[in-house]
Amino acid sequence: MRRLVLFCDESVQDGPYYSNFFGAAMVEEKNLKRVNDQLTAKFTSLNLGGEVKFSKISSNYQTKYQELMIEFFQHIKAGDVKIRLLFTQNDKIPVLTPEQKKKNRYFLLYYQLIKHGFGWQHMTEEGPVKLLLNFDVFPQTKADIVEFRQYLCGLSRLPEFTAKGILVTEDNIAEVHSHNHVILQCLDIIMGSVQCKLNEGHKQKTPGSRFISKRAKAKEAVYKTIRDEILKLYPGYNFNVGETTAYRAADGTDDYHQKRWSLPYRQWKFEPASAEPNTSYNPKNK
Repeated sequence: MRRLVLFCDESVQDGPYYSNFFGAAMVEEKNLKRVNDQLTAKFTSLNLGGEVKFSKISSNYQTKYQELMIEFFQHIKAGDVKIRLLFTQNDKIPVLTPEQKKKNRYFLLYYQLIKHGFGWQHMTEEGPVKLLLNFDVFPQTKADIVEFRQYLCGLSRLPEFTAKGILVTEDNIAEVHSHNHVILQCLDIIMGSVQCKLNEGHKQKTPGSRFISKRAKAKEAVYKTIRDEILKLYPGYNFNVGETTAYRAADGTDDYHQKRWSLPYRQWKFEPASAEPNTSYNPKNK
């Protein structure tokens, strides 16, 4: 049975323009050690001691983080790692049912990412497949976590999962510490860079100054490196960081829906089925 390992993380929940950033990195278990070893070697060569995180980027470490991202995207390009990001824009407010209001927004959106983000129903490889889900430690109550784990196990009973033989079992859902997993740390940098760009963190000024801070400039430089690597994956694509990735081949012969599975990197601007305008939303100055 094929075993696919997912590393899942979350970032800013309430930004000024975009919120609810969730991400997942998928690696086939048979490739996991090789990818980990190569990334760890890169960490060592760059003398990146301890845990790397987007929040730690500074002008002194900017180049090292850029080199690390270039290395990580080599694994994405090679098909060893798939990345999926989910986020929401603050211009709309979801209209929730009473039952939905009782549930935790954090877990509802995580569930959407796992259920829909990879396009399991379009998977071309044969099953059965077991998913090994690893989440950065949940900042939630034990009762909420138990309920979430039960919902995840319920995915196995959905038609699109049973048709492909995809299994999610409770013993393969784990909480992990990001400092022990280099792939999770790399995911944090990508997700942090995207949310920083969308929420204009790259324009943050030095306190008491009219000039953009060195740290903000360094973070934008890392984002630009990530954007360049994404564009290398999709030649000729007009990538919009604030929209769902909708890349298709230039000749238009590929299947857009199948791309939900096959794309190595994909962002998803999640829009609830029922929503209303956010009257307090202030759009970015153009």
